[in-house]
Amino acid sequence: MRETVSLGHSTGGVHCGIALGPGLPSLRQARDRTRGQLAAWGIVEQADTVVLLVNELVTNALCHAPGPVRLNLFLENGILHCEVLDGHRTRPRPGRADVQDESGRGLRLVEALAGRWGSHPVDEGKAVWFELSVSVQ
Repeated sequence: MRETVSLGHSTGGVHCGIALGPGLPSLRQARDRTRGQLAAWGIVEQADTVVLLVNELVTNALCHAPGPVRLNLFLENGILHCEVLDGHRTRPRPGRADVQDESGRGLRLVEALAGRWGSHPVDEGKAVWFELSVSVQ
């Protein structure tokens, strides 16, 4: 499992980028690094929601996209912007899961819990993102 972290400033805010290795073991890495970064930034109240939403986006990337996955977290003026970049060009759409289905609900969770969410193309694939207003302590 490969991990690189870059910390810096992005248009006046702060940024953390994490390169994730292939496969589902990277899911735990994404959750742990997200929770740690939120704590470092003083985001406590919304941490569980953010980690859940990051988990959903990273799971989709790891299960449906080829190649490397990158998680970026940006914090500026009380808005947390999280994005997951992957190598698949198809933009995601919320699924329609039946009661018995084991998958297909992740983007519905993102849609329900995030302030905003979306996706856009990037050089070698796409970025799927969400934003959430957060309280910094």
